[in-house]
Amino acid sequence: MFAPNQAALAADPNWSAVASDPDAVAAFVRANTVNGAYTLAELCAATPPVNNLDGDPLEILPAPGDPTTCTINGVTVVASQQGTNGYVHTVSAPVVAPTPTTEPPAGTDAPPTS
Repeated sequence: MFAPNQAALAADPNWSAVASDPDAVAAFVRANTVNGAYTLAELCAATPPVNNLDGDPLEILPAPGDPTTCTINGVTVVASQQGTNGYVHTVSAPVVAPTPTTEPPAGTDAPPTS
């Protein structure tokens, strides 16, 4: 799983709408999770394609000169933690941006998102 840190989520203009929408949170988690348990070194050395749980390919590139650090869809992995059934990789921004699934409140100028 790729988990953006709190600062990354707070900086995302859609996050508050996503966080209050259970369907959008579930979609966000699927989009930022892959099957399998990859250490950071294994992830950085992974042979494409590596797909998220929605089946979308993720672009994983090792950092120049440091094969133990990589970016995923251009987002830097800043830390990794082993869990009971896999690894959580903390990233500097969402790997796949969160998207609200609900319509904006009546009377706002925001365009529909679905």
